[in-house]
Amino acid sequence: MSKAIVTAILLLLPLAALTSHAAEGKAAARQAPLSSASKTTQSYPQIVLYSTSWCPHCRQVKEYFKEHQIPYLNRDVEADQQAREDLFAVAAKQGIPPEKVGVPVIVLGNGEKVISGFTPEQFEAALQELRRQTPR
Repeated sequence: MSKAIVTAILLLLPLAALTSHAAEGKAAARQAPLSSASKTTQSYPQIVLYSTSWCPHCRQVKEYFKEHQIPYLNRDVEADQQAREDLFAVAAKQGIPPEKVGVPVIVLGNGEKVISGFTPEQFEAALQELRRQTPR
């Protein structure tokens, strides 16, 4: 009997390790680190994206950033309570009431530019405006 239990445990251990590793991978996907800036030829200000995993517009932003090799920090407001609180603080500074806060929200620099929603044109215009305002 004990030999059967030991055999079952030994057979299940690799499965448990794979499941744990997959869960870690999913968590990492929700909170993407800054992309490598060494791949880009253009410099960018700090870019923080407040998003959710299921939002189609959030996915569009992420795909755009990836395609254009734009480094950013993704903050998933569903998976991270602190990200959610930070998003509401950013919105409050912009005069947006809590019931009107949605995703995606993109914060450029140290909060100098905040974009609610996303179009490539809107992002590029905000980026250019910030670059004009920032002394080199």
